[in-house]
Amino acid sequence: MQTRLYKDLYNLITSLCGVSRFADSEEDDIMNFINRRLTTAYNASQAWPRYLVVGEARPVGSFVLKGLTAASFYESDTFNSAFELLGKDSNGHEVYYNMNVTTSGAPHVFIKNNSTKAWQLKLTQGQPTIDVDTGVVTTSLAPAVAVVEQDTTTDSSEYDYPWLVNRWTLPGSYTQSRSYPIFELKSIIPYESTIVTSTYTNFSATPRQTIGEVLKIHRTQPFNNKSAVEYEFYNDEKGAVVLNAPSTTNNELFVTYKKPLTLFTTSSLPGLSSEAVPAEFFPYLAHATYADFLTMDGQTSRAVVEQDRANELLALELEKVDIMSNNQIPVTKFSTYVNRQSR
Repeated sequence: MQTRLYKDLYNLITSLCGVSRFADSEEDDIMNFINRRLTTAYNASQAWPRYLVVGEARPVGSFVLKGLTAASFYESDTFNSAFELLGKDSNGHEVYYNMNVTTSGAPHVFIKNNSTKAWQLKLTQGQPTIDVDTGVVTTSLAPAVAVVEQDTTTDSSEYDYPWLVNRWTLPGSYTQSRSYPIFELKSIIPYESTIVTSTYTNFSATPRQTIGEVLKIHRTQPFNNKSAVEYEFYNDEKGAVVLNAPSTTNNELFVTYKKPLTLFTTSSLPGLSSEAVPAEFFPYLAHATYADFLTMDGQTSRAVVEQDRANELLALELEKVDIMSNNQIPVTKFSTYVNRQSR
């Protein structure tokens, strides 16, 4: 996608305003106006090609963990996040992986102790390994005690899933926590998650592109040579919760989403900044910011005229998106009794 330079935008705005440079206080206002108008342009359409990602495979989590207050040396988000089924260990017990790991550091996993049959939330030493032939997950658990573990003194039953456990305990140094796990069972695609790849000996978890807004979710690769079943969903604070989610190969669904907006970070010397400006927003940003300057200067009648001009420029760019897509953009949905059936 084409871009322009921030300094060119700023210099055009100074020309429209009829000044060689702004006062320091006005300069700050202009940069704030530019970011405000960038947000407006971004929100004007879900189908800006620059921000649209179509049919990207994303892992689906099994549950969201809440309720844990982390110890002083941990952030609470280390625990309270979505967990996906990574696979089974050599004893046939399921291993649930923290999907919100955004660094190369070791994650936390829910795993069953084969001796005591107790479920534990533990930190791993490095990343787990997955055998690509057998799918067996191997984890090297940290020697520290679990964050939480099944309290076998009061609840000695063996459970197939951690959310069935009735009694939990906060062992060792984690007694600084003053809460217990709450499981929200839902098929969830987190806004922030990791790419999970494996070989015979290596496992990696690198951050994916953060999702700004989920638009569509399909069972298979959409907008290709064949039709794909689309799923209903709703958004919550952690991600998109899929209704009637199926059991899929590799535990993945295909998401069409909008990337999050990144505001301009130029904070000084805007007339020299080489920060990239989306070319499709450039005319609108210039004239809309000029309208804001006129309003700030008390020239409200001229500001109204300039605002209309800015709106026309943005409308032209929106029309290009519609024409380019022939009104069949990936964010459009035709709802019928067929595609709304539970499958």
